[in-house]
Amino acid sequence: MSRQHSITAWLAALKSGDESAAERLWERCFQQIRDRAQQRLGAAGVRDVDGEDIAQSALHALYAGARDGRFPKLDRREDLWRLLFTIAARKSSNAVRRDARRSEVGESALHGALAAEQQLDLEDPRAFETSMLACEELIQKLESKLRDIAYLKLQGFTNEEIAARQERSVKTIERYLQMIRSAWS
Repeated sequence: MSRQHSITAWLAALKSGDESAAERLWERCFQQIRDRAQQRLGAAGVRDVDGEDIAQSALHALYAGARDGRFPKLDRREDLWRLLFTIAARKSSNAVRRDARRSEVGESALHGALAAEQQLDLEDPRAFETSMLACEELIQKLESKLRDIAYLKLQGFTNEEIAARQERSVKTIERYLQMIRSAWS
């Protein structure tokens, strides 16, 4: 392979801020990073981020880090792939965590839990009454400590407010909410 098409040469050029080296690395690496990230995100069911977002972010982090000298051992093809896969894996994990933490409150939580279960038209008064009964059934399936948390969350209280009312830490409330989401999915 000629020096002009060598990843090692592109890495050296990238460290000095060469935009054309960044473009060549993008063309060479983007699809593989995107596909790997999409597999991780798809398996976790992340809603707002896809493999392209992760690949773009990972490559931009690589460029900035190389330019700023944060990757002194980035010299060979193996170093590049190891680093890119690590960056993409971490960005994917962070996206999964953010997606899991994102909680809906009040009526939106009710709609989400029930519409997913029954696909109801909540504008119809009879359907709304039916959905309220279904919501009550879902809540009753929870153990009592989780039931109290679910009621407070559906009323629109923040995690901090619930923690104060329940005399628990915010971390504990977040864990309980995750348990509720798991029980309802």
